[in-house]
Amino acid sequence: PARRPAGAVIEDHGKKAHSRNMDQLVEAATAEIRQGAVDYGKNLEICDCVGRDPSEALALVAAVKRRLGKNDAHVQLLSLTLLEMCVKNCETCHGAVESILPAVANLAQAPSNVEVQTRALELIQQWGVAFEPLKQSYPKFCETYYALRVKGLPFGEPTDVPVFTPPRTQPSLSNASESDAALAAALADGSLERANAIVKVRTDLDVVAEHVSLLESMLPNSPGIKDDEAMSEVVGFLEACRPRLANLVEVGLAGGLGDADTVAHLLAVNDAVQQVLADEAASEHRPPPPPPAQEETLLDLSAPPPPAPPAAAEGSLLDFTAPP
Repeated sequence: PARRPAGAVIEDHGKKAHSRNMDQLVEAATAEIRQGAVDYGKNLEICDCVGRDPSEALALVAAVKRRLGKNDAHVQLLSLTLLEMCVKNCETCHGAVESILPAVANLAQAPSNVEVQTRALELIQQWGVAFEPLKQSYPKFCETYYALRVKGLPFGEPTDVPVFTPPRTQPSLSNASESDAALAAALADGSLERANAIVKVRTDLDVVAEHVSLLESMLPNSPGIKDDEAMSEVVGFLEACRPRLANLVEVGLAGGLGDADTVAHLLAVNDAVQQVLADEAASEHRPPPPPPAQEETLLDLSAPPPPAPPAAAEGSLLDFTAPP
């Protein structure tokens, strides 16, 4: 048989490597051991992967489809949430997601688990309504919704939950509140890079706050990080965030964020991280982690963050997309 060109072989190996990496990310985000607890940091990492390389969308959908086929309600619910976040944040994956709609529709029609069925119906309705203006480009979202309505499935009232998230690199100034005055001023002055950095800080703080809440909910019933892999992952993530939070606090107090509300939120999240890690250490009868070493004030938000502690190799920085 004819030998294939070396370039084609290398390209195939590259695609397989990308596919394996996406499989691993999706499995980690929807792992059975998570018991339904959403890892927003991992989900955002997956969204960022697809955003950087649209060819990853097919690998993402294939991996999610396999997870939806698991006979485990927790895995199915986590997979649906991951799919929802990808549709919200990655326009480049919309075409690929159309191919998985039959699998979501099957969950909506198979009431083996009421919570899974309700979630699937909710997403199909949200997408069917949201994609109505885009049905020339993405017809299957609307077609799936209409087909299930004709069958008389128990859809609720449509909600006002936004389906599409504005790109993080293009923050919108529409309906800007007073707390967004600094961001609006930065954009008006042409400082788009600075404005984007502030938006990124806000987004990442929300992710850290989610992890704080998750750890707080785990503490009362967990046997401890030695025997609880899921909690160990959350603790590792928060410990890895502490040095970057300390630097950002210095930036905020020096006026580097330019927004009092963002600084207040930053201080509250930083305090919450310190407290929940201290509570976790107390429950393990371990001394709490020492405060991070103070470094020079970091006024350039685009500067690379400090290296993460080895305890949390994945998602170890507050800025998920920053280079290591």
